Amino acid sequence: MISVVIGYISKLFLLIGNWALGIGHWALGIGHGALGIGNWALAISLVCLFLIPHAPCPMPHTKQSTE
Repeated sequence: MISVVIGYISKLFLLIGNWALGIGHWALGIGHGALGIGNWALAISLVCLFLIPHAPCPMPHTKQSTE
């Protein structure tokens, strides 16, 4: 009887561990996605700043007409 209870408890902890591991992998995937987006934006900024300094970078400019 005691071994059956210990078996159920160990299965419960194994289930909780697998669930926590799944959440960890999901969070790691989100982190990698955010890192990839950050690296992509940084690369575009560096290209704008150093490689083509004479070209206007895409910035929200507000042009006011003098009429």
